[in-house]
Amino acid sequence: MLTSWTKVKRLTRLSKIILYAIAAMILLLNYRLISYGGGEESDHELIFHHGSKSNQTFNAKQYILKSKGSQSQGYLKHRFNQFKSDIIGGYRHIPDSRNPLCKNRKYRYDLPSVSVVIIFHNEARSTLLRTIQSVLDRTPPHLLLEIVLVDDNSEDVSTGKELLALPKVKLVRNKKREGLIRSRVYGVNQSQGKAILFLDSHCEVNKRWAEPLLHEIVLNPKVIVSPVLDNIDLHTFDYQEGAEDVRGGFDWSLTFRWDYMTEDMVFKRVDSTSAIKTPTIAGGIYAISRKWFKDLGEYDMGQNIWGGENLELSFRAWMCGGEMKIIPCSRVGHVFRIEHPYTFPEGTSRTYYRNLRRVVEVWLDDYKFYFYQIRKLTETLEYGNIESRKQLRKKLHCQPFKWYLDTVYPELHVPNHDNATYGFFKQQHEMCLATATERTIVALIQLKPCSQISSAHKWAIVYEKLIRLYDFCLTLDHYRATKSQAVNLQSCRNDDPRQEWEYLKTGHLKHRISKMCLDGKIRPNSNNEETLVTALCSNSSSQLWQFVNL
Repeated sequence: MLTSWTKVKRLTRLSKIILYAIAAMILLLNYRLISYGGGEESDHELIFHHGSKSNQTFNAKQYILKSKGSQSQGYLKHRFNQFKSDIIGGYRHIPDSRNPLCKNRKYRYDLPSVSVVIIFHNEARSTLLRTIQSVLDRTPPHLLLEIVLVDDNSEDVSTGKELLALPKVKLVRNKKREGLIRSRVYGVNQSQGKAILFLDSHCEVNKRWAEPLLHEIVLNPKVIVSPVLDNIDLHTFDYQEGAEDVRGGFDWSLTFRWDYMTEDMVFKRVDSTSAIKTPTIAGGIYAISRKWFKDLGEYDMGQNIWGGENLELSFRAWMCGGEMKIIPCSRVGHVFRIEHPYTFPEGTSRTYYRNLRRVVEVWLDDYKFYFYQIRKLTETLEYGNIESRKQLRKKLHCQPFKWYLDTVYPELHVPNHDNATYGFFKQQHEMCLATATERTIVALIQLKPCSQISSAHKWAIVYEKLIRLYDFCLTLDHYRATKSQAVNLQSCRNDDPRQEWEYLKTGHLKHRISKMCLDGKIRPNSNNEETLVTALCSNSSSQLWQFVNL
């Protein structure tokens, strides 16, 4: 028979075990990784509801019809097919564009509350409403604290005011046009969330978009995270899956571009859902902790309207103790327009290059030389007082730009002027080699009248093998092919056989391995886009290039 003392000891031990178990459960509850809904996600979309306002009657059709116009009027005002957008309405189901592995991803329970900040100026009502509605429908209520709309002095005051009928929507209206950059700071100042998530006003967030971004912020409060951007076609408004193996970069003209991940980066990833460290972000859509946004210096309030703020933020984040990532399991659709629909008070180019000069003078150190080599005309452009931004750099003990190039973006080719010859490639009839499209991941090559080619558009023959424009190089699709191949511009890479050419005394541009020559005849590539191609070398005038030295 057990003595009373033995019973007491056993009860004591049992009590301790129970207490330890309870403590472990509390700890797990606070810090565990969970999947909303438990286990693997359902294939059916869960629509969230946010408080009493969601039960009020908001007539989306009536709201949209107040700005309805013809198809031509929509293109003229918004530079996209507003007519098609209006037909879609205020809500639609979009395909889940995530990698299937994302459905099994688990995220922390203790995610911070988030304020979604959206800036708009004369935005089409249908795209603005769908942006907001997609956030409400696809963000868990306990995470979404508010949606802060900043109306940057739109012509129609009611566009924003009528949206106050929707749940969790707050509105700030600028008394004068301030632009995207300053408006974002105003929006953050009116928000209360522990995390800030910026969206453009013509987006549609996808399923479970917020949790992966907020999860990364909990793991590292000094990270800036961007979703993978899907494309919403500006003509048809079809929702199209975006590439998830790219990251943000730039060239020495400080033009943002998308770069493919290197083979080494792909090899080091755990799987295709792993976060991608990115040297820059596109700028419009990202998440950041409120504290880090404030500590990092918000935005440069001396920049005007739009342009260069994404690079300035990217340099500052990396060089001053943070990092940037693209999160593949977070997807947001965005309408990518070819041109801006709104005006810049000082002109588009002047505003853009003024902003870039502020970035260059504060952050690029001696490397600003390469920017001014390309953008010579900007050297005399006034850019305002930058002393406060220089002081911020000192206060944050930021790294030099060389550190950024060596550590964050070693893939960016730094021009070596000792081994380069600069000039134009010219054919008969005064036609010159030039780019046909914007420099993104891949740019097409075409011929243009030499009179239309600026002095900034000069080619370089480097080490007698690379044919370079800025830090893009002439690239063959398949270097081992023995038939005609499309030629384009891609980021210069060391020892890439697709980029090795010879400029012969005969005037031929000959690819070293395929032994094919660049031909001046325009032909469609595999995507039916017109570009130059290679052909069997001949004495045809279309293969003879005169290199005019500068």
